[in-house]
Amino acid sequence: MAMQLLGMALARCSRRERKRLGNIPCIVQHVQQLNAATSIDSILGPMITFDEACLQWTRFISRACFMFWEGKCDASVSRSSAQMLLRDAVQWIAFDDNVAYESARNTYARWKGRPEDVEVAHYYLLSFSMQVFVLLHELGHVYLGHADGRSLDLELSRSRELEADEFALQRISGSEVYEFDFMAIDIFLRTCALIETVNPSFHAPSHPTWKDRWRQFQKTASDHPKADHVAALDEVEDLFSKDIAPLFATNGKVTKKTGEKPLHLRGPGVDHSDGLAMNVIIPKVSTRSPRKGAAFFKDNQ
Repeated sequence: MAMQLLGMALARCSRRERKRLGNIPCIVQHVQQLNAATSIDSILGPMITFDEACLQWTRFISRACFMFWEGKCDASVSRSSAQMLLRDAVQWIAFDDNVAYESARNTYARWKGRPEDVEVAHYYLLSFSMQVFVLLHELGHVYLGHADGRSLDLELSRSRELEADEFALQRISGSEVYEFDFMAIDIFLRTCALIETVNPSFHAPSHPTWKDRWRQFQKTASDHPKADHVAALDEVEDLFSKDIAPLFATNGKVTKKTGEKPLHLRGPGVDHSDGLAMNVIIPKVSTRSPRKGAAFFKDNQ
């Protein structure tokens, strides 16, 4: 799997970049954390580690998004199952909740569909695009000379993270399927920002906030010379504003728009049986101009 993902990431690089980065070892670790990192090995030199949780989590959120979309035209797809899968995926990573992980895995297994289904192929590609973005980010660290073992102050460390993000975005921007990749990255960054809102400790001080990384992505998308991605990003925004944001309310109130009870995320140390929950405030998404960027996090700055 690691070599397959590395090949997909390198395919988006130039020949010169592939020659320089093609021999970088990439290892998938069997660790249940949402993490990927570039490090220096005394023998191998720069190497990339990619935690198995990254693979599983991107599949969960990709499947949940397609379940929302499929449910609009296929009554057999349960909206409540899409809600449950998304909630558990966020809960798992936000609080390292193994119960939520098992619940998400069970929901995913029931609804992952048949291999011949077109929708299945699409959500697998969506998760692959997220994983490729993460790997390109790490390859960017190597290519830009960030993997030098230096001890950095927080400002320089955050700056390097944004530079690595931009490296990945620029390579993806030039691919033939960039609009699909952009859709995947948009979902990935929005959902990571959601986790960061649920549990602020998810944010590493050495990195920019996920909201800042999402804003950089939006700028890159809005500056792209083509407009093939506009409809795809509008679809993502519509999904988050109409289907995902209303699921999370404040003070345990039922959202007026949908009449549905909010999905509660359990904070650490909370007795899960007593109904207490950590409520999450997700800002409303305004309708955006296709070329001016979205305002998804405008109200939560």
